[in-house]
Amino acid sequence: MDKDNNVNDNDSSSSISNGDDHNNNNLEFVTKGKKKMHKASIYTKNGDKGISQLYDGQKVNKYHPVFHSMGKLDLLSAQIGLVVHTTREQLYVTKYTDQLVVIQEWILEACSSLATPDPKEEVEEADDDNGQNYKKNDGKRKLSRSIERKLTRTRFPEEPTQMLEEWIDEIDDNLPRLTQFILRGGCLMSCQTHLACVMCRESERYIFELSDVEKNPMVKEFNFVEPTVASFINRLSDYLFTLARMFNLLMSEPEINTRVYAKQILRNLKASKTSKKLII
Repeated sequence: MDKDNNVNDNDSSSSISNGDDHNNNNLEFVTKGKKKMHKASIYTKNGDKGISQLYDGQKVNKYHPVFHSMGKLDLLSAQIGLVVHTTREQLYVTKYTDQLVVIQEWILEACSSLATPDPKEEVEEADDDNGQNYKKNDGKRKLSRSIERKLTRTRFPEEPTQMLEEWIDEIDDNLPRLTQFILRGGCLMSCQTHLACVMCRESERYIFELSDVEKNPMVKEFNFVEPTVASFINRLSDYLFTLARMFNLLMSEPEINTRVYAKQILRNLKASKTSKKLII
């Protein structure tokens, strides 16, 4: 998949124009071969009115559920980036650092998939800004070549989910068996990874809302969520939870059993309250 499938207000600025482009918004720079090129501007002002564009050319409101979902995934990726920074300071967890960087790339590809909804067979004729995206031919769906290419380019494969399962099994083989719930926490790496896990589960809820026709009327005509994306996000939360436990194990941080720890704290609080009364 292409990594340049991010969808934002300035989609056209993601590529470098050729020397014939004299747009005033572009900044001129010189390449190694002394050929003058133009660097696209970061801002285009296209989204100032609250409208943004999907990768397939459809223009929708910025508060559309698809952007909520992509925003949650973007937030998750940023949190994972923080974990990556922290783990780089620990030489013995380099393997997990590399895995997390790969996961950030997969999240980007999942966003590309969400931003390129697949028209259903019964979709009615609808045009994009080029007027050639979705056509009906003898009652059946017919797509333009450009949309077919984009759909093919942004399809999310099964491999990421399969690799996550392998990584989970490998980590879990070295962890003590879970018999009760544990409190999220421990060392810094574990706390940050637990937070990423919670963000991942929140992202999953937003993604499934995309399939709710009441919250997203466009579901009647388009499939926004590939089954492979849904499986990947679900498995990613399992991976992050397992990795958080591994970080605590590596840092010799004990896991806190919720029942035992809560009862102990409660006894200490009662004892402290009683001792204060005796002092008074």
